[in-house]
Amino acid sequence: MVLKAQVWTNAFYIIAGLLCYYMGAPVYIMYAFITLGILSWLGHYTTDRTGWLADHYGMYIAFSAIVSYTSGEPFLGIVAMACAFIINFAVNMYVAIGFLYALGFILFGVNHSIMYTLYIGIIFALGLLMQRLGDHSLKDKDYSLHTILHSSWHLFTAIGMSLMVLL
Repeated sequence: MVLKAQVWTNAFYIIAGLLCYYMGAPVYIMYAFITLGILSWLGHYTTDRTGWLADHYGMYIAFSAIVSYTSGEPFLGIVAMACAFIINFAVNMYVAIGFLYALGFILFGVNHSIMYTLYIGIIFALGLLMQRLGDHSLKDKDYSLHTILHSSWHLFTAIGMSLMVLL
């Protein structure tokens, strides 16, 4: 059986975690990114409700780690994750992921130049555009286009997350 690209491209998160750790990031960043890679792989491989929850919760873990790192306060990432779960149950998981990303992005921007912040924003915007176009292509039953675009989302977010830690 050949795995769809949106399954195996979750390795980008694992590679990003190992690369960040190799380049001096704290071990919790590596573990968080690797956990995202494994849980997202599970979600894309199984495509059932439990798998999708694992995928989304992996994003919570990774972006909470980024919040901890960009803020310099590890406890803030834990508080942010708790808030994300509250948002998840009160609204939905996409708003919760957006909250974690926005918080990490703002904290990154506070501590970095406007150009670095702009570059990171563009990378994530391109990734989000690929993800949304991929979901839109499903309405046209274009599964191959969806696979390519969603796989691009994995690549862009892995790069953006890594740069938020390495810059």
